[in-house]
Amino acid sequence: MPSAQVIDVLPSWISATGPTLRSLTMICQTSSLTTDTLLESLAPSMTELDQLFIIGCPKVTHRGIGEIVSTNRNGLTSIGLERLSPAFDMTSFNNICKAHRAFRRLRSITLAVHIETPLQTWTSDVTELLSTAPLEILQIYATTPTSQVVITDDFWKTIVTMHGSRLKRFSIDRMTISLGALHDICSRCSVLEQLFVVTTRHNLDLVTRCFAAARNLRAIHVNFYGEGDESEERSMMNDALHIVRQCPATVTQIGCDTRVWHVRREVRMNDESELYTVPTLARYENPDIPEQFLVARGA
Repeated sequence: MPSAQVIDVLPSWISATGPTLRSLTMICQTSSLTTDTLLESLAPSMTELDQLFIIGCPKVTHRGIGEIVSTNRNGLTSIGLERLSPAFDMTSFNNICKAHRAFRRLRSITLAVHIETPLQTWTSDVTELLSTAPLEILQIYATTPTSQVVITDDFWKTIVTMHGSRLKRFSIDRMTISLGALHDICSRCSVLEQLFVVTTRHNLDLVTRCFAAARNLRAIHVNFYGEGDESEERSMMNDALHIVRQCPATVTQIGCDTRVWHVRREVRMNDESELYTVPTLARYENPDIPEQFLVARGA
């Protein structure tokens, strides 16, 4: 969270580093210090920016972000707009981006949806916003875990039709998705490698059948919506094994709620001396990437 002192020096610092600045991340965690006015003052010095991530800034709307993308020379390759002001108008932002062809190079986008967002308008605007982008990574989540945020199958179908041949990562968190839409994603996103979804244990068999349709998956993460036994690691490990046993052998990482495992394959021999492989799980251990950063994003 940038302090008042950091905000004070930010314009002069950005002005000095602007010609070489390629990525900017601002994480405010509800701070009101980062505003549209601040971003508008920084925009003229950030024309070479490739990546922009603004997170948890309740005073930032389409106006400030729009100024940054409209002054950008080459077009962003990655953008994350998460937990901004409820007054963020996606229609206005879409119009700004279209006018400047701002997303002509965009490969990755992360969007957070407020519970009060009019979803029909929002999904229509997002569809148009991404229509010209060479998109490879799409991450969408609700700011509050709720069953009230329901994005229609038509939206997911349109996204897959436009970008399925390129999408490598598809993440849908804190909201549910229909089995039909999930199967469409898995079967038509031909190069999909990473998939993050929310479901219930009641639907786990049906969801796993959808996963099996994705022939190039490397990593799967499942969050179980509204269930109270998420801390029981043995239960989650059993769920993870159930999933990987039915998925392509390409899967090397599996996560359930707050746990992540490596998937390994043990070679065994049956009574007829035939070799076969059995998937096993090993806890994810990587000193550079803490486990909690591998799971779907929270508040």
